[in-house]
Amino acid sequence: MKLGVMLITAVAGVGGLLYLATRPVLAANEISLEAGWNEVTYTGRTQTVANALQSIISQVVAISYLDPIEGIWVLATYDTLLKDGMVIGLEVTEACIWKF
Repeated sequence: MKLGVMLITAVAGVGGLLYLATRPVLAANEISLEAGWNEVTYTGRTQTVANALQSIISQVVAISYLDPIEGIWVLATYDTLLKDGMVIGLEVTEACIWKF
C-alpha cells in the first residue's frame, strides 16, 4: 500500500466546506500522464530516453522533444539525452505516472 500526501481543494459553502477534488501530490521525479499525447517539461537528471522511460516503457508509443533553436519537434530515439528543462512530447497508451 502506497502512502502519500493528498492535496485537498475546498471552498467555503453554506453549512461548511465543499470539497471540490482530491488528488495525490507527486514527487519531484514523477509526472502524471494521460492517455494520448502529453506535453511536459522534464525535470530529472541528464539520462538517455531508454533509462528515463523504464517505469512506463510498455505504455510509450512515441517521444519527441522541442528543439528550442529551430522551434520544431524532433522524434527522439532511445539514445537521445533528456536534460533538465527539456520540453517533451510523450504519447502513451493509457494514463500512468512517469517516474524517472
